[in-house]
Amino acid sequence: MATFRAEWHGLKESLDFIERLGVNAERTVGRGVGRAALRVQEDIRNHVENMVYSQPSSSSGYLRTHTLMRSVRAAHPDADHGSDEARAYGGQNLAATSPDGIVEASGGVLVSEVGSWISYAALVHQGINQPQPRPFVAVAVPAAEAALEVEIMKVILEEFAKAPRM
Repeated sequence: MATFRAEWHGLKESLDFIERLGVNAERTVGRGVGRAALRVQEDIRNHVENMVYSQPSSSSGYLRTHTLMRSVRAAHPDADHGSDEARAYGGQNLAATSPDGIVEASGGVLVSEVGSWISYAALVHQGINQPQPRPFVAVAVPAAEAALEVEIMKVILEEFAKAPRM
């Protein structure tokens, strides 16, 4: 498994502040975490393209099918990934489509996961059986952490602009 786990700590404090602005706080912050996860999903896919598919093919004659890139997705932390490999190998893009369904609130933390759960993703990421690692998730982490804050703030501002004034 090669994944990034987006977490927003201090949920209660954030929600209290946002509620005072007249905005549905939990839904708003959750949408921000979900949008950040979708943004990270695209960033990781770009890193897979640059680190794996843009490199010369191996001498073993391995056929590049882009299965690894199709397998990268944002997911709810409790998602069942059992069929990911078959679906990705079957040509199906596993992208999440809704930020609302990929976030879980647990113990004062909002969580979403982004990555690939197919069997060889970790092998590619860590460089096992290859001349070098291709850490497509790890290189996305700094931008992913920034995206989390940016997307949450964007959603808060959007919701605040729509909130009725008293």
